[in-house]
Amino acid sequence: MSENKNVVKLLENIWLNTTDAEVYLASIHLGASTIKQLTTHTQQNRITVHDSVWRLVQKWIILETYSWRKRLIFPQTIDKLQLLVEHKQAELVQYENDVRSTIWVLQWLHSQSQFLPRIRLSKWHTWISSLLYEIKQDKPDTVMTISDSHHFDELLNVKFLDTFSSLKKSCSLQIISPSWFEHFIFSAKAKNINIKYRTIQNEAWSGGMTLWWSKSWKKVALHAYEWVYITTTIIDNPPIYTMMKHCYQWLWNTAHDI
Repeated sequence: MSENKNVVKLLENIWLNTTDAEVYLASIHLGASTIKQLTTHTQQNRITVHDSVWRLVQKWIILETYSWRKRLIFPQTIDKLQLLVEHKQAELVQYENDVRSTIWVLQWLHSQSQFLPRIRLSKWHTWISSLLYEIKQDKPDTVMTISDSHHFDELLNVKFLDTFSSLKKSCSLQIISPSWFEHFIFSAKAKNINIKYRTIQNEAWSGGMTLWWSKSWKKVALHAYEWVYITTTIIDNPPIYTMMKHCYQWLWNTAHDI
C-alpha cells in the first residue's frame, strides 16, 4: 500500500489528481475490469469512478470497450503515459525559459529605473517605514535631513534613531531643525549616533528633505506634508542628488550651530 501511495504522488505530478491516479493503478492491477470492480478496489463511489474514467479516457491513458453489453475498462500501454510525461517535461522547459526571460526583463527594467524617480504616496506614519528600510539596506556613509516644525517628530522618531543605532559607526547624521527641538540631539547622542545638528529660526515651508549617499548610492527623498497625507518622492539620480545637496549645504551654512 505504501508503494501505491508513492506512485500516486508521482502520478499527481503529471496532471492526475489523487482519484484519477488511484483508478489508473486499479486498472493496472485488475486488467480489463468493470466500473463496479474499480469502485470496489478503490473504495470510491460509483459516480466518482465514472467521472475519473472519463477523464482518463480523454488523456488516452485507459481505454473502454463493450463486451456482451458489459462496459470494460483496461489500461493503455505504458507508451501513452510516457507521452504525457514528455508533454509535461516540455511544458516545464518552456516554463523555465519564460522565467529566464522574465528575469532578464526585470534586470533591464532595474537598470533603466536607476534614472527615473520612484514615487511613493503614503498616509501618515506608513511612509517613514519605507524610507528607513531603504536607508538601512543602502548602508550609507552620510544622511542629511531637514523638516518643518509641524512634522519634525514624525520624521525623526524612535524608529529613525533605532535605524541609525544599527548602522555602522562611521555613518554620520546631519540635521537641520526648528530651534525648539534641541532636545533631540541628546536622545541621539544617548544612542551613540554620530550627529551634527543646526537650527533655523524661520521656516517658510511645509515639508522636509532627506539625502543619503554611499559609494553605490546617491539618493534624495522629498517629503511634502498636506493635512494627514505625506507624499514621499525618492529619486535615484546623481545629478539631482548633487543639486539638492548644494541646496541643503546652503541651508546648513546659514543655520545656527549649537
